[in-house]
Amino acid sequence: MRATISNVAGSDTGVRRKTECTLSDDFENSIEVSNSTQSMSSQKSVYTIEATTIGTFHFDDHFPVRVIQKYAEHIYNQDMRYGDKDVKILAVLLVYSSCVKAAQQLWSSYWTVPTETDAFSNVGGLPTYLPEVIDEVLLKLGDIETKYGRIRVRWPLTTFKTVLVNASYYGLMATQSGFARDIGFSFRNLIWNDNEGHEKMDHFIEKYWQLKFNKVYTHGKERFLPLRLHKRLTEEDIVAGAGPQWFQHEYPEYEVLLKLYSRRMPCDDSRAGVAFEKLGLRRVADSDEEIMTGLDAASTLLSNIRYVYHRYFWMTDLNPTGNGSPGQLFVAGKNDSTASTALITSKSMTDDEIEYGFTWVPSISFDIKSDIRMASRETRTQLTAEEFRQSLLDSR
Repeated sequence: MRATISNVAGSDTGVRRKTECTLSDDFENSIEVSNSTQSMSSQKSVYTIEATTIGTFHFDDHFPVRVIQKYAEHIYNQDMRYGDKDVKILAVLLVYSSCVKAAQQLWSSYWTVPTETDAFSNVGGLPTYLPEVIDEVLLKLGDIETKYGRIRVRWPLTTFKTVLVNASYYGLMATQSGFARDIGFSFRNLIWNDNEGHEKMDHFIEKYWQLKFNKVYTHGKERFLPLRLHKRLTEEDIVAGAGPQWFQHEYPEYEVLLKLYSRRMPCDDSRAGVAFEKLGLRRVADSDEEIMTGLDAASTLLSNIRYVYHRYFWMTDLNPTGNGSPGQLFVAGKNDSTASTALITSKSMTDDEIEYGFTWVPSISFDIKSDIRMASRETRTQLTAEEFRQSLLDSR
């Protein structure tokens, strides 16, 4: 199913105005992305890497909407008007601002982004107005700088674009009629038909395969062992390993997933819908220009009515910081309000970073190499897994 957002229905007291943050389009295709799930392997393998990417984490696409929702609902439930504007538009624009600020902060933290488009060149200059506490929370997102290298947002461009899709959706909701104003909705787990989209799809397939098809299935006296997932499967391999009729009927996604993973079927093939539904992924065909559709009009409207927010909250518009907090390495438990202990121990984090992680839980999973031989221009040091865990973020 195609996710589309293009056709879906001065000085102010208390505002710290940010300077324009230009989003340059002069990037190289050099983001390193890991497709592994959260893990801290006990294996003794040693990785030799440059002091660049030493880990990745999966950012929660719903986070910018989730953190602002209670504030937006507080305004939304007021039965008031300001001039010709329904107060509910203020609530919608608050969610819009949260998504825009998250996009600005994420982008500011990236070293390089694999895109040649200039469609996003104006994002950094868009105004946002947020309650100060939420503004500060959003400024802790993005790639994390450590003394050994960076822990990066997994699928960085896809993550950035997904946040902008939500910003544009709420921008259109605020400026066009006919929208059901559900201020808790967000687009999540989006993929585009590009390299990052394929990497993200592979990651989700690998996770699904491990949970679903890593065992022998029985039906009466019949037994069937699903194929091992790998890239070298031929069409003949897939046909031969498709399984008996009872298995195909029960798991129609099985053969499609094999074809997607081995690139025997393009991800935009209409027959792949059953697989993407099982994976929880949503394919998007919107161009970079279409993603920006709802931003300009919403920005103008926000600038015109921003003064009203001061009746509710202390509002700020802070500058992106260019670096994310280690607290992002706490990951969600069974629901959004709980957290699991992070891989990085509390000794490596400040109290504020620990509190940030447990309170806000911005990430879903992470992957940091356990045994690493750090290579740099000046020194080469080998750390044990325990030494690495304790000292990774101890750069203060």
